[in-house]
Amino acid sequence: MLWRKILLAVATFLVALELLLQLGAVIVSTVTVSTTAAMPTLTAGPSVVCLGDSYTAGIGATSPEQSYPAQLQLRLRELGHGDIKVVNGGCAGKDSAFMMRRLPGLLQPETKVLCLLMAFNDTWSRPAPVDVSEFDVAVEVGSTFEWRWRTGRLLALCFGFGDNSWHRTSEELGNPPPAASNGLGEHSLLDVEAGFALLEELGLVAADEPPPALAPLPTGELQRRIDEIERGLLAGDNKAALAKSAALVRDYPDSAPAHKTLAVAANAAGEPEQSQAALTTLAAMAAAADPAGCENHIIALLATGNAERALAAANTYIEIEPRSVTAWLVAQEAAFVLGQFADFRRAARPTLRLAGRLLPPQSATIARRYAGVLKSQDGDQAAKLMVAAALLDGNRALTRARIAAVRKAVTWAQFTAAIDAARVTDDAVRGALHVVFRAAYDDDGSAAPWAATMQQHMLEIGRICAERGIKVVVLDYPFPHPGLERIQREVAQRLGAPLVAVRARFDRELKTRARTELFVRNGHCNDAGYAIVAELAATAIAPLLRP
Repeated sequence: MLWRKILLAVATFLVALELLLQLGAVIVSTVTVSTTAAMPTLTAGPSVVCLGDSYTAGIGATSPEQSYPAQLQLRLRELGHGDIKVVNGGCAGKDSAFMMRRLPGLLQPETKVLCLLMAFNDTWSRPAPVDVSEFDVAVEVGSTFEWRWRTGRLLALCFGFGDNSWHRTSEELGNPPPAASNGLGEHSLLDVEAGFALLEELGLVAADEPPPALAPLPTGELQRRIDEIERGLLAGDNKAALAKSAALVRDYPDSAPAHKTLAVAANAAGEPEQSQAALTTLAAMAAAADPAGCENHIIALLATGNAERALAAANTYIEIEPRSVTAWLVAQEAAFVLGQFADFRRAARPTLRLAGRLLPPQSATIARRYAGVLKSQDGDQAAKLMVAAALLDGNRALTRARIAAVRKAVTWAQFTAAIDAARVTDDAVRGALHVVFRAAYDDDGSAAPWAATMQQHMLEIGRICAERGIKVVVLDYPFPHPGLERIQREVAQRLGAPLVAVRARFDRELKTRARTELFVRNGHCNDAGYAIVAELAATAIAPLLRP
């Protein structure tokens, strides 16, 4: 009967949409794991814990082994501390409030030293002070993936229910967006259709785009076991996840998703040889042009910190299947992480075209990055990309951060024109956009409204460490920021902690070396830059480890 066929078609579409949304979320969260130094493997022996943001996680390094904490461990062992383990507690994009909540789970009975390289992200996220009583609440680290019904969330966003709580996560409810100063702060910036209309005007998405290509996803018992392993990884139970992944591969030796799961779990558990063996198997599957093998191979490469290989593998598969949404998502992410902005720009457009309307939050991220890449060449387009991103995810903090990064090249008149051009149906949304964008555009950081909170968090971290007999070392950033440096200097003095002058050393190095010798193009250090940070940190830490 006709009505049964219609119901079957609707059900099939919803199932396919949900699977695609889950895949996009897994890819993005897996990328987050890979680019935030994955889950830290804690140790029962003497340890040094490095707490910080993307400069600690190792964004810009060619592999996790080239991050400054990993290189610090090698340096300390060269200095005679052969039993020391260095724990990478870095998490890209996070501020001092997140680090405060994360700290208790990183400190172990035999932790000797805590290295603090924080918290540049406070300058745009403006976190509220954290009460120490919150420390009995476990904080999930290393990934942003959450298990939830994503089709419902997408429909809610599309129909303007962004302010309702039924589809929001506990983290979102606990961390509402900061309010604007004129009373519009409570109003959502979300207008997904208006955001996509701007992207369509720029030729980046199309209303009639055919569905993208997607390799078959695992089903049944295989998927149930993969889900269980991934939940274990998110909870930090890496060793158990690795054991389950090895058993999974034994039971499903021909399954690309199983080998991808093993590669990621082995990498998180600190077993590089086992991870590489799984990657080799996936490479053989990809060589046979098997769609599942190709897609799981490129995801695994990126998730294990092999961004260059992931980009090459993604580009190879795109030549075979030009509509693979997985390949394009990985290609643009890997290119951006590597600072290869010409490659990112080439990948961003087809990624938005294929995945745009199905994955609004991911599209917002790509649009903001694209705006940063285009800002000097086309200020009008960069402004529209920024407005579209704000409409797609309503994220005020990220909006402020990216405006700060592009405002020297994009004028306020261009932002105003982009806001006025947006086809929003609610005047309050347009008003809120003007308020949020204007506040971010005018904020040069001189008032430093985040400074007191950052200082409070750093001092509280020092107090917690002092109670446990843990020494603290404070590092400044490899770039100048007078406001941050003042706080770091004052905190180090009050804690009686060494202050490692990273920026001063980089200033000296850059007098005789090209910037590209120490930094990737997105501003993070490269392997050589992180080696300098590790060298300086080791020099400060080694005396503190002596009996």
